[in-house]
Amino acid sequence: MKYKIENGLTERTIDDNGYLYVAKSPILKAGVLEYLGSELLPEDATDNKVDGVEVEPEKIYKVYIPLEEIEKAKDTFKLKPITDGHTWLGTEGEDPKKYQVGTIGENVFVEDGFLYAPLEFTGKDIIRKIQEHAKEELSSSYTNRFAKSDNSDYDFIARDIKGNHLALVDKGRCGSSVRVLNSIKGDEMAQKTKICNEAILKLDGKEINLDKLF
Repeated sequence: MKYKIENGLTERTIDDNGYLYVAKSPILKAGVLEYLGSELLPEDATDNKVDGVEVEPEKIYKVYIPLEEIEKAKDTFKLKPITDGHTWLGTEGEDPKKYQVGTIGENVFVEDGFLYAPLEFTGKDIIRKIQEHAKEELSSSYTNRFAKSDNSDYDFIARDIKGNHLALVDKGRCGSSVRVLNSIKGDEMAQKTKICNEAILKLDGKEINLDKLF
């Protein structure tokens, strides 16, 4: 019986302070997302129109996030706070000091349709949830402008995106593809143990693997 240990390159490390650092993780992706009509309307809206289109608050609408808009917005996510669950932060929201449990790094970039960034988690409770795989999906929160669409595949296009915070959530709008990465290969354990039962025959000093032979 042989034990083979595969040591994959992990994205997650713990420093001397106990902080969890993730070298690269997706925080937003291009594509079509679903929103309730009520989510499309600004708080100070005087009617139910978005870019001239009548919106029903309880109806689900499809919003397209173009890759070029993510590319333009990437710098607005640098050094933004990470929260455990969504809480709008800033002058029109809550004090970040009360809710921040981590920070997005500065090396924010677009690759394969995703916005990636390094992440540092400093809150003990949020680190525990991530390490126990109890909560790993991510959801970016931002302001944007909705423009009506001429494409039948979606209702609106998100423009002028500006980051506010990144939240660790149970279920993110972008799905499980936007989560705290664990390894270079994707969302898998960095270390795997493989148990192999191999029958080896030695003949004239040469090893013959009987499993492969038969």
